Amino acid sequence: MKKIIIPALLILASIVYAETTPVYYHGKYSPGIKAYLFGDNVRVRTSPEIGNNITATLPAGTEITVIENTGKSYALGNYEENWYKIRFSSGSKSVEGYIWGGLIAKSSAREGTYLYAAGITKHEGMQYNGEVRLINKNKIISSLPIDYLVFPFAESGIYDYTVGAEIYGNRGISGIDAVFEITMLYEACGAENGSIFIARKGEKLIYITKTSNVSEAGCFNYSEDILFPDDKNGVKDSIVIKTTQEDYDEDTEEYKITGKSDKIIIFSKDKFIEKK
Repeated sequence: MKKIIIPALLILASIVYAETTPVYYHGKYSPGIKAYLFGDNVRVRTSPEIGNNITATLPAGTEITVIENTGKSYALGNYEENWYKIRFSSGSKSVEGYIWGGLIAKSSAREGTYLYAAGITKHEGMQYNGEVRLINKNKIISSLPIDYLVFPFAESGIYDYTVGAEIYGNRGISGIDAVFEITMLYEACGAENGSIFIARKGEKLIYITKTSNVSEAGCFNYSEDILFPDDKNGVKDSIVIKTTQEDYDEDTEEYKITGKSDKIIIFSKDKFIEKK
């Protein structure tokens, strides 16, 4: 059972990322981290700008090392990211150059020869739209649109959540091969945190569900906990999402449960649907 409760945001951070190592931390790729390209035919440049300065073109899924964040941003439409100096291997040589951060996966995970890479493709208003791409030997073989969680009071056009990922087996769900989880964390009271779950069946990606967790200190806690069939107390062939609402009682200075509900999701005809 993936349990996320938010009585304190620092505790949340340790719970959410207990099994992940985020490469995208609070809106930036950290120097020294290894990441993968979300974009395809990515142009590597001699300087952090658009122009006649291309030195190489790299396919999706290429492994890179981030050397530094230039601090210089570029916006594609309304989607803004910084330029990064990176290093990659070309044959026996190590090559350096600059690429736009929007072409680097926000989170990724490997499963054999498969690479799951999640990134952002569009920013409009308060919405960040993206994709998860299934890559095999530098070829994109499947993709699935997703919507990232957002914090409505963020000041920058850059997506400033911390994003992580984890890959699992089929979690006890018959008919699929693996489950990919994207985790999103924003360390502020009232910010929505949570996960997106995606299944792989053969070379096809299938959306499962999204979970949400919100806490406002001294006001309320809202949590959605996901229970897979292979979890302790899991239900055969069903995914259970347990929702709990806690409100703060000023008289007792304690949180009290004011609402609980369960939602059941099943896999049927290559889709995950809510069981009525």
